[in-house]
This record gives sequence, structure tokens and C-alpha cells, in this order.
Amino acid sequence: MGNDFVLEALATAYQRDIFVVLVGCGKMFFLPHRPRGEVGLEQSTICHLKGHAPWFLLMRLTGSDRGGDHYEPMLCERLRGDGSPEFGSIGD
Repeated sequence: MGNDFVLEALATAYQRDIFVVLVGCGKMFFLPHRPRGEVGLEQSTICHLKGHAPWFLLMRLTGSDRGGDHYEPMLCERLRGDGSPEFGSIGD
């Protein structure tokens, strides 16, 4: 799927995890897209340590095979280990 390549490229460019939340037709899926790195999972840990909040995209499924599915950004609040809220926005 072409979207996966684009989301992985964005995750790598901005060095943060991107999660797509698929919702519709009575189902829900979470699809992670991690930055490309030499070590894979450790790269995600590095992003977390730098304070880069992950992005979440909501994708509503219409149940049609003709398309119509679309992405919407989700406003999320991340709490640090000390309970202090952090906000991440596109481009920070």
C-alpha cells in the first residue's frame, strides 16, 4: 500500500512514531509506522527520549472497495513520566 511508504517516510523525516488508528465497520486496528533506522526498535526509543511525541492519525473506514477512506489528525495529549503534559504538533 502506498500510504505505508509515505507514513514511514514522514516518521523518518520527523523522527517520531506515527500510529494510524483504523476505525469502522465494527472494527478497530492500530498500525504503527516507525522511523527507519539502523537498529529498528531502538530508534523508536531514541525518539521517545528526545521528547518527540508520536502522531496519531484517525482513518475512518467506509466499508466501500471504491475508496472514500480518509485520514484525520487526532489531537492527543501525552503525559511524561512525572505526570507533566506534553503536546506535539506537526512540524515541532
